[in-house]
Amino acid sequence: MWFGHISLPVLLVLPTWTASSTVQEVQVVTVIFGDALANGYTIQSPAYNVAFRQARLQYPDALANVTRHSIYMPGTFSCQESAALVPLLAMDLQDAIERHHGLSVLISPGCSLEVANLGDFAREWNVPLLAIVAGDASLKNIERFPTVVSFASSDHNSLVEATLRLLELHAWSTVTLLCDDLTPGTLGGFSAAACRALTAGLAQNYPKFTPNIRHFNWQSAGMNQTDLIANMLERTQTESRVIVIFAATAVLLRRILIVAHRCGMSQGDYVFLTLIPPKAPALGTVDWRFGDAEDQVAFVAFQSLIVIHNPNANWGAIPDVLQEIANETESIYNRTLTAEQFRSDLTIAGYEVVTSLAEILNESHQTLDLISGTTFRAKFLNRTFNQRSRSFFIGDNGMRVCDVVLNRLNTTSGYLQVRLLTDSN
Repeated sequence: MWFGHISLPVLLVLPTWTASSTVQEVQVVTVIFGDALANGYTIQSPAYNVAFRQARLQYPDALANVTRHSIYMPGTFSCQESAALVPLLAMDLQDAIERHHGLSVLISPGCSLEVANLGDFAREWNVPLLAIVAGDASLKNIERFPTVVSFASSDHNSLVEATLRLLELHAWSTVTLLCDDLTPGTLGGFSAAACRALTAGLAQNYPKFTPNIRHFNWQSAGMNQTDLIANMLERTQTESRVIVIFAATAVLLRRILIVAHRCGMSQGDYVFLTLIPPKAPALGTVDWRFGDAEDQVAFVAFQSLIVIHNPNANWGAIPDVLQEIANETESIYNRTLTAEQFRSDLTIAGYEVVTSLAEILNESHQTLDLISGTTFRAKFLNRTFNQRSRSFFIGDNGMRVCDVVLNRLNTTSGYLQVRLLTDSN
């Protein structure tokens, strides 16, 4: 077995199907650390299984010689911990790649830090690495990541560009960023990456914009959450009237806005922006209604909020896919999806990675013996993938390019309403 020297438990799932004939063989290896709520083993694997099964029916010849393995390390890991574990698997992954006589393709649903570490090894091995969740702007560095393609449905580059345009449109030059990038949680990685991306974007446009950056982690602050937020906002009030919130959960976002209201910051003098990913279980639903005693205050507080995000998948176009993934989750992994998990954009992004890979393999399976990691990656670039869930474009830097939606609260309906949609094209 590959992993004899590793003390941490690792499960190797046997190939989903086996190769046949003497045509060039391809092995697809999914690498998953832990079983996180949004991008862990039992929430992601069913989508891969369904996508591979459907792709094999669609492209029987192209996928006849594809084998699939899943490397899963059980446990509960933060983004930083998962990234630190990558080198522990590197020797065994390299052994698997070298023993395979054909093209190897790595797939990772890990956070940006994890994928960055894995991408460094993929560069040295010259094997393609398809990232499902990771969307940090650093991944577009082709010199460091010449084999990485990011399919993240949350595109930090587009979110930052839309935010900068909004700031410029309203002549908001001084901005404060509240970055919840230290709080443990499955979306802590997104918050940190988005904060870094916007910080860099603001710095690149200095002196047009003057940013103030505040990092916080209320769980280790030695005070209760409300007091920490109040103290932070009190300092913020003297810095800027435009505040960008990076919160790992909708609960924390709502709490910050409620405290801001009680600090007198929801009277029209301050505006709050938040950058969030598409629909993800770990985030929860961004809403003022929680059915508690603070709903009335939250309703007023949310009127100062602009929500900036990339669009969700077209759920109405894929009910059969969603149901098949749910059935797979229950029958194979003994897990029943919640309503939030049933429509998770991160899960559908995993499905989209596999179907896109199958499309490329169908076009290339006759010439795979001539393809390296860098040349295989190039086949994804400057290309639109038209899928049932949605159409999306992979740019020349290997990053998915997404539209951006800006939402404000409609005080009549009580729901967030699209106020502006920016076109990635």
